[in-house]
Amino acid sequence: MRGRPGVGKSTVVKRVYEVLSSRGVKVGGIMTLEERIGGRRVGFRVVDLINGRSGWLARVGGGEPRVGKYRVLLQEFEDVGVKALYDALESSCLIVCDEIGPMELKSREFRKIIVKIIEGEKPVLGVIHHRLSGELLHKVEKYGEIIEVTQQNRNRLPDEIAAQLLQELKRLR
Repeated sequence: MRGRPGVGKSTVVKRVYEVLSSRGVKVGGIMTLEERIGGRRVGFRVVDLINGRSGWLARVGGGEPRVGKYRVLLQEFEDVGVKALYDALESSCLIVCDEIGPMELKSREFRKIIVKIIEGEKPVLGVIHHRLSGELLHKVEKYGEIIEVTQQNRNRLPDEIAAQLLQELKRLR
């Protein structure tokens, strides 16, 4: 999926995850959550969907690598997020990756696992940054379908995507 910032891509992913998990589908991977203090965004956390472990992806502050005002915390992201994706590739029926964007792509290990996931056999539900381009976008387009999330379709997409993924999972069994 892709769409403008704030349109509801992560909400769609979360709802699809909830529907499929409630139906007994083993879903693994990562969700990225905004972290706010006093109403101000201070960074982003990554959550492992299998075990609930979380860690920082990026926070406001000094240091490298950077994306805008955020410092990407590569070691913590790789320890939690990249590990969660490897675990999902190994043991889950469906892999979730929210999102493939500039912060995540600062990690060489993330780029490696994303290519394995995209080229793999398991269904993937992911969010790609609206400005993603280049080789990785071409791989996504080659191996899958990109759904544009808009204000008009975001409320119906979770049920539609969940139904489509359930059919795909039945076909693979």
